[in-house]
Amino acid sequence: MRRSPRADWVQRLKVSDSPWSGTRMHKCDRIAGTVYRMDGILGDYLVNVSEQWLKTAPRANPAMLEMFRDRDRRPLRDMVMWAGEYVGKYLTGAVQVLRLTGDPGLKQVIAEVIGELVSLQAEDGYLGPWPTEWALMNRAPNCMRGAPLWNPEEGGDTWDAWGHYHITLALLLWHEDTGDAAALDCARRMADRLCAQYLDAKSPRLVETGWTEGNLAPAHSLALLYKVTGEGRYLELAEQLVGEFASRDDSGKAIAGDYLEGTLAGLEFFELPNTRWEGLHPMMALAELHTITGDARYGDAFTRLWWSITATDRHNNGGFTAGEMGIGDPYDPGVIETCCTIAWIALGVEMLRLTGDARVADELEFSTLNAVVGLHSVSGRWVTYNTPDDGKRVSAGMTLSWQGREGTPDLNCCAVNGARGLGMVSDWALMKDDEGLVLNWYGPSEMTAALNDRADVTLCQTTEYPRDGRVRLSVVPSEPAAFCLKLRIPRWATQTSVSVNGKPVGDVSASSYLAIDRTWKSGDTVEIDFDLAVHFWSGHNARAGQTSIYRGPILLTYDRRHNDMAPEDVPALDARELEFKPVTWPHWLPPSVLFECSSVDGRRVRLCDFSSAGEGGTPYRSWLDVAHVDEARPQFFAPPGPNRMRAEIGRQALVYQSYRETGDANRRRPLLIQLCKRWSTFAKSCADARILIEADPDTSDARSLAAVLARIAKGSDLLDDGVLDRVQRELAELDTVSACTLTDWCVSDLRPAVADIRDAELPSEADIAQPIRPHGGTVRAGVDSVHQGLPGTVYIRVTAKMPRTERARLMYGADGPVKVWVNGQEVDCRPDGLHEANPEEYRMLVDWREGDNTIVFAVDTIDGKTKTGVHVSMPGA
Repeated sequence: MRRSPRADWVQRLKVSDSPWSGTRMHKCDRIAGTVYRMDGILGDYLVNVSEQWLKTAPRANPAMLEMFRDRDRRPLRDMVMWAGEYVGKYLTGAVQVLRLTGDPGLKQVIAEVIGELVSLQAEDGYLGPWPTEWALMNRAPNCMRGAPLWNPEEGGDTWDAWGHYHITLALLLWHEDTGDAAALDCARRMADRLCAQYLDAKSPRLVETGWTEGNLAPAHSLALLYKVTGEGRYLELAEQLVGEFASRDDSGKAIAGDYLEGTLAGLEFFELPNTRWEGLHPMMALAELHTITGDARYGDAFTRLWWSITATDRHNNGGFTAGEMGIGDPYDPGVIETCCTIAWIALGVEMLRLTGDARVADELEFSTLNAVVGLHSVSGRWVTYNTPDDGKRVSAGMTLSWQGREGTPDLNCCAVNGARGLGMVSDWALMKDDEGLVLNWYGPSEMTAALNDRADVTLCQTTEYPRDGRVRLSVVPSEPAAFCLKLRIPRWATQTSVSVNGKPVGDVSASSYLAIDRTWKSGDTVEIDFDLAVHFWSGHNARAGQTSIYRGPILLTYDRRHNDMAPEDVPALDARELEFKPVTWPHWLPPSVLFECSSVDGRRVRLCDFSSAGEGGTPYRSWLDVAHVDEARPQFFAPPGPNRMRAEIGRQALVYQSYRETGDANRRRPLLIQLCKRWSTFAKSCADARILIEADPDTSDARSLAAVLARIAKGSDLLDDGVLDRVQRELAELDTVSACTLTDWCVSDLRPAVADIRDAELPSEADIAQPIRPHGGTVRAGVDSVHQGLPGTVYIRVTAKMPRTERARLMYGADGPVKVWVNGQEVDCRPDGLHEANPEEYRMLVDWREGDNTIVFAVDTIDGKTKTGVHVSMPGA
């Protein structure tokens, strides 16, 4: 059914209105001006998020803008380091949601916010919330985090360049949709300010100002701005910043992510020097620079990074990272942060535009329908910070309450970012390529897009997808038109059938686009019947022995709300006998999908869609006990075997490298434990890799595995015989040597709050006498039972028994403002220690004496919101 595309269509796609002349186009791109009507699950969420969040957030949180107005007013506002991102992230999501809804009320709110924001730009182009004399230095006196003992003269780290990046993205989107010249001028002046401060051989370089994973992100926005304006300085600085990815300090230690050179050298994403999620934003510069310059190295590195993350760090629910970082293990139960998943979706959009690969669109659908919808409350009022594969859904407003400030009580990094995940559907739902239209989104909807200067076409889907696999697609051009319509056939839809006006279409292949090239006229209908057969993902590592179950793109999940048994008592299922019966939830807040099946012991188990699981605050599980899963069958969302081998080998090598570089016995011990625990899996992965290499050495998998084994052999003795015995002996020796221990944890009663934690005074030991039981290897106290939701100050005392007199580090975290004494001497104070307690967040050198040392923490309960109090790592050299 293929015909040559019409010449005017091809010409329209190849001519750009922007002043730059790129050497190559994206393989596909969104169609500007497309009019959408989204119904079904997505439509409901778009309406609710617009009404309950996007339209109300600015006036409910006016300091989103006012922090820019009074950047130089004394006393300076107390702000978190990324405060400048809030308005940019909010606007980016709002503009993209507006593309899908066309809501005039939302458009009015956006226009008002952008108009006010533009008016707050400084004369020199600076548009951050920090004092003018600290502009774009990525430090400021009113961001105290990171300054030793809160020395205001040194300032604290800020993400100022990162904030400019997000504001620039928002302004460019708004200008693209509205032609607002003031928005574009504002973006240009911000870029000019960046160029004035960092272009060419300036000192310091931007990479030397800290938090490079975020503060190098303007590389991406500068490339985008160059495409719009043709200003050569923007391209020059973008490439300069990409060059800074590989920077090292005087000692040779990497100070950025090395996303270009490290990736081209064969490293997986999780093996790079910096794998925090923010790095995905500067990485997107690689895709844009590839299309601008034609440099294949940029495109090669970008595509490798995307595939690496897909295979080693994308979770079973479509979310990205564990503990806000890429670690090479999608089974790790660490935090899957909203901001991480949104960045992952944005990276996927760039990958789809660059490659036109249907498998990338599959990933976008998978992550959107599970992780993105799942991180939103159905009300639209809040998003999560963490959307775990097993656990509970908790509002980011609860988890990240420490980010709230006067004038921004509802704002945190995730709250302002979540809506973008829904809005980005506008980037990939319906696209264009050199042959015609590319349809990626399935669901009840209507999309109208321009075909050429004379005609447009409406695609109307009547369907209950993804509940049901049948889609009736009406193609309604404004006049008869010849063009190619490409339909995405997902990887899991191996038995899909398609017909046009009742006539079957052949050559329907999963993981590809079905191209239907014909003259279309009003009344033409395409019938698609997707194969929604159940498929699986067998777990490994922390999820060994457990399985995830999918029906089409939907992750099926146990939710206690729909079942009689507790989460720990969910019975085993049998993959050979799974038959899912649709059932109706008779109460309010029904899930989008609900099925019932029989377990091995005969009990009935109900599974809902992951995006609905936990909506009522109940615990849920997406990793289940499933017997007789045939791992030889395709597991469409699971990492392929060679990628899993590569990750296991690479992760063990990283742990071994850390062990060799660490002299502190207290820090070596957990590394030794990890090495021993993972050794059998590592050894098997190495053996399996060698078999694969020998069987077919010319495949890309074999070359990748051979390269990592060669690199390890060259750089260490990890692959030598006898290493495991040596590691086990050292661990046994450490276990017999007296190391630091933390004992005798006690807590005070709730005491009156102090106006400033710096004014807290050390009480007597008798006032801190109530024993508490800490949790974990790094030790977490628990103070919520003491304050019971009331404001005040809680004192925590612990004894650190040291093996010798020495000067060594104390490492701890706190989820409230905190002051610390060791042996009666103040050693630290963190007035904005307000976030989730990380045991290595704060570090300082302390003079310890041999034997018992008394540590006392004073923690402000933040009006009763503090839960952990402090989280302490073992002191060490």
